[in-house]
Amino acid sequence: MNPELETLITELDTRRTAPGLTSWRHRFEARAYAETQPPRPTPELLARSDGMALLYRGHVNEIHGVPEAGKGFIVAVAVAEELDAGRRVLYLDFDQDPEGVVERVLAAGAAPDSLDLLDLHPIDEPLPITIQGNIRYLTDDAEDVLVSLTDSASLVVLDGVNAGLSMHGMSAKDERDYADFTRLFAFRFKREGATVILIDHVTKSAEGRGVFAFGTIHKSAVLDGASYAVQVIDQPSPGRVGRLSLEVAKDRRGGVRATAVRTANKDIAAEIVIDDTGERTVIRVEPPASSSQWRPTFYMQKVSIALEGCSEPVTQNRIEEEVPGKARYVREALIALVEDGYVRRTDGPNRSRLHESIKPYREPES
Repeated sequence: MNPELETLITELDTRRTAPGLTSWRHRFEARAYAETQPPRPTPELLARSDGMALLYRGHVNEIHGVPEAGKGFIVAVAVAEELDAGRRVLYLDFDQDPEGVVERVLAAGAAPDSLDLLDLHPIDEPLPITIQGNIRYLTDDAEDVLVSLTDSASLVVLDGVNAGLSMHGMSAKDERDYADFTRLFAFRFKREGATVILIDHVTKSAEGRGVFAFGTIHKSAVLDGASYAVQVIDQPSPGRVGRLSLEVAKDRRGGVRATAVRTANKDIAAEIVIDDTGERTVIRVEPPASSSQWRPTFYMQKVSIALEGCSEPVTQNRIEEEVPGKARYVREALIALVEDGYVRRTDGPNRSRLHESIKPYREPES
């Protein structure tokens, strides 16, 4: 990036996020910004297997999903990238699981000796905050603590944002609280030149959730990088293969959607495989399959095996009851099996549709 442009952007970001009346007193130099002809930012961190990246450097990015959805494994890939490139990572763990963080970073491929560059802090106490004129500020002592943490980190992870909010007397569902938390913590690190990743939770209930953390659109509004919703295809667990998809919730810079696949009115940026069937866990970040070629092969095999064990044709409802997993993926798998000639579908009584196996389907070996 042009050094003059970089200085200008840093100054503008500082003014925008600084507390008090600073932003009211400064005019945005639109002409100076335009004359630099800044290039459109492109994602550079968290690379898929095809080399395309998913997160923006120097911006605040976010990944959210239900508990135990594998969010930490995904962020661990970005952490491992930075460590193996010889760059320092600051990891603030409000969930207080440092052992789990290290295990995930190693599973993402980081070399053990690169962990010297990982500044991992399990946080179990709040920083002191003062309120002046109904505005939250960090105290001088809190500022000193954060200043001491900013030394040369190229990536900052805030893991367990909801826990961090609660720890500081804020609510995850309150828009103002979330804005204050990101202003006091996330954006201050960005001003030091670091990429920031927030790890957030959504409620387990899908009703009314939307694609934003806790369904709060404001949470997405304050972000200036990319935001992703983690969708569980198959739950990661010990001894099994977990499969996730990353749905784009927000991409202010526009570089992520350009390489995402549009399917079912959603932009899927990547598919994540967390394989725990071997001696060690392996994490793979794969490009999404083309919508015209995509097949839910894992569920297709499950449905095929279930139908092979049926002595007579059965309804779709019966299949959804028999096959474990999300009903949506079971339905998509059944449709694919019919289209590909593995299952025959016929009309049944009372306008029902019956299904029977024609030939077995097995998931291709990767």
